[in-house]
Amino acid sequence: MCSSYLNQLQPGDEVKITGPVGKEMLLPDDPEATIIMLATGTGIAPFRAFLWRMFKENNPDYQFKGLAWLFFGVAYTANILYKDELEELQAKYPDHFRLTYAISREQKLLTVARCISKVALRSMRMTSGNSSRRKTPMSICVV
Repeated sequence: MCSSYLNQLQPGDEVKITGPVGKEMLLPDDPEATIIMLATGTGIAPFRAFLWRMFKENNPDYQFKGLAWLFFGVAYTANILYKDELEELQAKYPDHFRLTYAISREQKLLTVARCISKVALRSMRMTSGNSSRRKTPMSICVV
């Protein structure tokens, strides 16, 4: 539907663009928060921006020390966007970033609900033994 609309546009046509406004997709203020992100395909975009802020920006006002866990779902391994970049972050920040792929057409073992349940349980186990993270809020973001 949108593709047809865009395809029919002529150079110079005016297009009204709107999007989410407000504070729907913001990182928690707590730099020690546990953040679980669930993305599929191009839904990775806001989380990539989160990861950039957490791990690549040199911002003295925000030094991420929590745990960011990205579940990235795609149909096939070949469809994984930013694969090298994500795996580099995982290797560079193993205590603060976890990456789990959910490849729907290649692996049939986990449903999304089971996957989320396991993540929540693991995250609770990980944070319950660590006194610095024991009272840290957990954010689950789904795109």
